[in-house]
Amino acid sequence: MEFYLSRPPYIEAKVELVKSPFMDSYPTMFKVYSLEDLLARKMVTLHNRMEGKDMYDLFHALNMEFEMNRFLKALELTIKFYHIEGDFWGDLVSRLSQAKKNARQIGNSTNHFIPKTLRPNWEELVESLRFRIEELKRVVEIRDV
Repeated sequence: MEFYLSRPPYIEAKVELVKSPFMDSYPTMFKVYSLEDLLARKMVTLHNRMEGKDMYDLFHALNMEFEMNRFLKALELTIKFYHIEGDFWGDLVSRLSQAKKNARQIGNSTNHFIPKTLRPNWEELVESLRFRIEELKRVVEIRDV
């Protein structure tokens, strides 16, 4: 859930009836962002704070089907909203390379959020995520040519 005094930009959001697996009797209407918007927000969040829960979410979300053009537009809007300057992709890859050195600590601080049967090898997850983001960086560079 997000609360802002200013309204962050997004490509698409729908109001959906959301049922909690914890409380069957109280479904609620929420604004739900598109997958592309969620990916963009999670990518910027990872850039800004580099926490295991963001790595885990992004790792799995990037394996879902999404529209690249919509994602890149959402990412552009999100980067602008948060006033991120410089080499976003390069910084993200560099930070993930550093995070791999701390994979054990990242796992220790994150595993309690994840069911035991779904806990990853954090070193492999960070390295796979870094590789996937490098692929995205190359796609962006090709599109910019």
